[in-house]
Amino acid sequence: MRNERLLLCALFLILFPAVAVLSQARGGAVSAPDGSGAVFGSIVWAEGSTFTLLRGSSRRVYSVDDLEAIGTRLISGDILQTGPSTFLELSVREPRASIQIAENTSFLCSSDSAGRSSSGELHYGRIRAKVATLSGNSSFRLSTPTLVAGVRGTDFGCDLLVDQDASSAAGVRMTHRVFCFSGAVLVSEITDEGSGVAAEPVELSGGDMVERVIETGSSSEAPVPLSSQPVSGEVEQFWGKRPVLGLDPALPASDEPIAEALPPPREPRTWKEGSWTVLEIIRPEWRKEELLMRNRQIPSWAVAGLMTLGSTACVTGAWYDASVDSASSIPERSLSAGLVMIGTGSLLGLISSLVP
Repeated sequence: MRNERLLLCALFLILFPAVAVLSQARGGAVSAPDGSGAVFGSIVWAEGSTFTLLRGSSRRVYSVDDLEAIGTRLISGDILQTGPSTFLELSVREPRASIQIAENTSFLCSSDSAGRSSSGELHYGRIRAKVATLSGNSSFRLSTPTLVAGVRGTDFGCDLLVDQDASSAAGVRMTHRVFCFSGAVLVSEITDEGSGVAAEPVELSGGDMVERVIETGSSSEAPVPLSSQPVSGEVEQFWGKRPVLGLDPALPASDEPIAEALPPPREPRTWKEGSWTVLEIIRPEWRKEELLMRNRQIPSWAVAGLMTLGSTACVTGAWYDASVDSASSIPERSLSAGLVMIGTGSLLGLISSLVP
């Protein structure tokens, strides 16, 4: 009898990690925001084929038709990579902004813990952002490894493109570009990557852009200072067909002025239910999504708790039977309670992994 109990305890201790991992995996999804990273925003629109979300050591490929794709929460440190013909639009939580990510692009999301500043780093590809008027200590910037663009309310973007025709085995020709469609952008160039020393910034207004072409492997020469020039026809043509949609209700579409985009505050509704007066609770959209993500984690917490308590009860019963009193009824009761908790946790974990 003693050996059978020990065998059962060992079996369930082996099954515990497997069920816990299964309940957390939820069909291979990346881990949800857990508070370890500041909230950056969410995906509000997707078109094309597929995109990839990298979060820590997790990686998930989404189809734009996936119901879970729209509304996916993004935290600081997340990297989005789009495939061919795939475009995404992000709603940035604070400061309020919309970012459109073009096809064949890699983009790093970043936010501070105070929730006042956000930034994005373009690893390669093309992005465009429309930012609401900033206030106080809020800030928003986009960057490439060479250029940094800071704004205080504008419609602008960055490109980091590889010239396949000009590239060879000896080196790669890359174009770093910042453009401004409206508002104002302050662009700085990182001249010393090791120390982060920036050159004198250049201010762009609507219709301006700056470019820096870099060829890896070429002889090092003193760079020519940045200077603004009119936005190229290629940039206007590319983004003219793909305006920022502004699907976040707090942001405008691309042809609407930002200053007039915020809707007037809505008064909460009240109604009677018998002798009770009920007051409507109005929450911002990001708060609703936050509560939904938290509720989705409840089954995982319950599974972990049940499996841990059940395993502890089984081990305690086996120890008591082997070391204290094998004739007592305590080991039987402890083992029974442990098996019930482990069974319940296993069933809940399996159901949670199947239900989206």
